[in-house]
Amino acid sequence: MIGKLEETDNLRAVWNTEAKFTAWLAEDKNMKILSEASGLNIAAEEIISNAGDYIPASDKDTGKRIIIANRLEETENNYLGQLITYAADRNAKIIIWLAGNSRREHKNAIEWLNANMNNNVKIYLFRIRLFHGGDSVPAVYAVRFEPVVKPDIKNSESTANIEELRFDYWNKFQDYAFNDAKDKGFASCYKRWANSSTSTLYLGIGRQGTNIFVSKTFSELEAGIYISNDKKLFQYLLTHMYEIESESGIKFEWPVNSDGKDFRISTGKISAQIENHNDWTNQFNWIINTVLNIRKVFGKYISSWEA
Repeated sequence: MIGKLEETDNLRAVWNTEAKFTAWLAEDKNMKILSEASGLNIAAEEIISNAGDYIPASDKDTGKRIIIANRLEETENNYLGQLITYAADRNAKIIIWLAGNSRREHKNAIEWLNANMNNNVKIYLFRIRLFHGGDSVPAVYAVRFEPVVKPDIKNSESTANIEELRFDYWNKFQDYAFNDAKDKGFASCYKRWANSSTSTLYLGIGRQGTNIFVSKTFSELEAGIYISNDKKLFQYLLTHMYEIESESGIKFEWPVNSDGKDFRISTGKISAQIENHNDWTNQFNWIINTVLNIRKVFGKYISSWEA
């Protein structure tokens, strides 16, 4: 039975303090939600011990320092000042402010700051949206980060550089996969797609809500299975972990906490510099071989599973 998600503004029903939310957000699987919402590739560092609602982080693509802050209630005047103070202390170039709701004057203030800081510092403002699965027991929750202010980063040289590189990278990958390496079998499983500078590519595996993902950062490649809102499928695959790893020849990284909503089963990251054009063919072959391997092995277990 498919339940209906209903939105609630009671964020403290899940996190009773900002520190609890910060600890939740700092987990890699949850930081990926924020990465996708912002278009950045965020890696969390340690949580500032004397201020549990701040997370120092960095953009893995550009190396820029990031400060992330949250308020489970509405934005406040003094908090904006504190946020800028922490960012200055960390020499952060990107500020991300998450809040349960935002006041109009704070939205205007952040837009004004973004327009007048000459691309040296950029500020994002997101609304934290929480959904729950009606009367489901145990309670099921989903989180979305809705952009309130998302700065224009088109003129940022470092960001433009990685976006241009990734656009070219995926374009060349498609040329290779669908032409030069057509005999490898990728072209018989997938069709060309509209090219983009995305950091994560999602490919079908024959089941709605479940995809093969390929993630390309500035210096690393990663692939695996992404399962959305299907805990039972994940648990089924987990029971076949040893068979899957034996058949694929890959030691996957399985989520430690299986209480979440979405799951990523990853190959782990490998070194793959995007600036090294001479290595692109090797990287493309790794992507093709890994995707087809995952598709074959996981696909067999996914197609045989009945909810």
